[in-house]
Amino acid sequence: MTLDDLRRLREQAAKEMALRTEHQQYRIKVSMGTSGLAKGAREVMDAMVAEIQARQLDTVEVVITGSSGVEALEPFVTVEEKGKEPVLYGTVDAACAKLIITEHVVNGNRVTSHIVARQQLPKEVQ
Repeated sequence: MTLDDLRRLREQAAKEMALRTEHQQYRIKVSMGTSGLAKGAREVMDAMVAEIQARQLDTVEVVITGSSGVEALEPFVTVEEKGKEPVLYGTVDAACAKLIITEHVVNGNRVTSHIVARQQLPKEVQ
């Protein structure tokens, strides 16, 4: 494989990524730092992905982030919807993860019982 072949592959991959993310309506971030993992972030991620697949939601992207620095409220899930302010959910478990997909993403209703207000976070994290 030549350097030109590698460049073409990189350009093609970049185009495919742009197409894939361009039509995404939602980006969901799951905090999977050490404290998040210790508090069940992997199960949260698995539950979200399973619910998204079961509902065939092709406009939802799930990504992993690191620790937020606020261990008491881990794991965090941030729901970013195009054109709207992100919503930060804290102390999310697998059942809540499914509820976030069902209520927030599908039905457009925030799961208010788990929303973390910015005032609850230390100033260095806000």
